[in-house]
Amino acid sequence: MDEDLARDALRRRERDLRNRRRSRRAALALVVLAVAGAGWQLARAVTSWQALLTRWWPLAAAVVALVAAGVLWSRTRQRPAAADNWSRIGGMVTTVTAVGALVFTAISLEATRDQIEVARQGQITDRYTRAVDQLGAEGAENLHRRLGGIYALERIAVDSPRDQATMVEVLSAFLRSTSPRTEGRPCPPTPADVAAAFAVLTRRDVARDPEPMVVDLRQLCLREVRAVDGDLSGMSLIGSDLSSANLSGARLGLTGLSGATLAGASLYRADLTAGFVFAEHADFTGARFDSAKLGGADFSGSTFTGADFEYADLGHADFSGADLSGAEHTAGTKVGGAVKDPATRNAWW
Repeated sequence: MDEDLARDALRRRERDLRNRRRSRRAALALVVLAVAGAGWQLARAVTSWQALLTRWWPLAAAVVALVAAGVLWSRTRQRPAAADNWSRIGGMVTTVTAVGALVFTAISLEATRDQIEVARQGQITDRYTRAVDQLGAEGAENLHRRLGGIYALERIAVDSPRDQATMVEVLSAFLRSTSPRTEGRPCPPTPADVAAAFAVLTRRDVARDPEPMVVDLRQLCLREVRAVDGDLSGMSLIGSDLSSANLSGARLGLTGLSGATLAGASLYRADLTAGFVFAEHADFTGARFDSAKLGGADFSGSTFTGADFEYADLGHADFSGADLSGAEHTAGTKVGGAVKDPATRNAWW
C-alpha cells in the first residue's frame, strides 16, 4: 500500500515537473514574442507618435503576452495546492482585466483618431476654400493674394496627398483662363502669378497623381517660366510658348510639346528618358540641350537651328525631318542610336 502511494506521489511529482517545464518554455516564448512585437511597433513609430496610437495592436498583443507569460511562470513555483489555485485565479483575473483595459483603450484611441481625422479634413476644406477665393481675386493690386492662394494650394497638396489632383486641376484651369496663347500674336511677358502656378505644378509629387492624369496646359503663354529640376511628366504643352524657359534638370515623361515654341529655352541636364516625349514640329531654335539625355523623344520635323548639344546623349531620339543647321556639338556628344532620315538637315552623324 505504501509502495503504491509512493509511486503515485512520484508520478504526480514527475507530471508536475513536466508541466512546469512546459509552462517555463511557453512563458519564455511569449516573452520573446512580446519583445519582438513591442520592438517592431516602436520602430514603426519612431518618426510619428500618431502611428503609435493608430497602429496599437502589436503593442497591445505584447502586453497581453507578457501578462500571460507572468501567469505561466508563476505556475512553475512550488506552492501548496490551495495557494496555487488562488494564484491561478488571481492570474486569470489579472489577464482578463488587462485585456479588457487594452480593448477599452484601443476603442478610445480609434474614436479619438476618427475625431482628429474629421477635424483635419474640416481644416483642409477651410484652407482650400480660402485659397480658391484668393486665387480668384482679380487685378494687379491683388497679385499678392493670388500668389498666397497658389502657395496655399501647394501646401494643401503636401499635407493631404489625396487632394493633390484637385490642386492640379485648379491651378491648370487658372493658367488656361489667365494666360491663353492667341494665334498670330506674340506672347507678352509671363505674369508672376502664372509663373508661380506653373512652377508649383512642376514641383508636385508625380507619384501621387491618379492614373491616368494629363495636366492640360495647351496653347498657353509661358515665356521665361522657371522649372529648375521640375517634373513635367504628364503635361500637355502642345502649342504653348515656352521661349527662354529655364527647364534645367527637368524630367519629362508622357509630355506633349508638339508644335510648342521653346526658342532659347534651357534644357541643360534635362532627362527625357522616361519615354513618350512628343515634340514634333516644335521650335527649339537656340535651345540648350547640353548634358541632356534625350532618350527616345520624338523630335521629327522640329527646328534646332543654333541649338547646343554639347555632351548631350541623343539616345534613340527621332530627328526625322528635323533641321539641325548650326547646332553645336562636341566629341562628347553621344549620337549612337539617334534616328535621322533623308529629310533631316545638317545632321553631323
